[in-house]
Amino acid sequence: MKLQYHQHQQFGGIYIEAAIVLPILLLFVSGIIQYGMYLSARIVLENASQVAVRTAILPHANAQAQSQAVQNIINSTIVPSLETSNVTNINIDPNFIVNGQAATKVEIAYNLPLVFANIIPGQNGVIQINSSAVMR
Repeated sequence: MKLQYHQHQQFGGIYIEAAIVLPILLLFVSGIIQYGMYLSARIVLENASQVAVRTAILPHANAQAQSQAVQNIINSTIVPSLETSNVTNINIDPNFIVNGQAATKVEIAYNLPLVFANIIPGQNGVIQINSSAVMR
């Protein structure tokens, strides 16, 4: 006796699987892209704060000249990768104390716009990145 079986064609199954897997895959890939952008911006801002504190410890005519020199160096350092309009705060503290000795501290705050703003709730479309450097 010969057994017969019928092949059932399942054309709709692949569409259901794709409908379930693709949104999760796209969310995962978009998260990787956004995290890479965050790390890149963080590295650029750390470099900018280090260069800015080197500029801040140089002798200047007054505090305004020091502030302008630091602003100029930060703008020239971050321009290739980031937009200068998103720098929200630059703080220069020439009287910062490290191990009982006077030092200068430069802090930079930057608002990184999110590429996929609707994925991360409560961030208002930006992530704030803070970077600081201290030098004696």
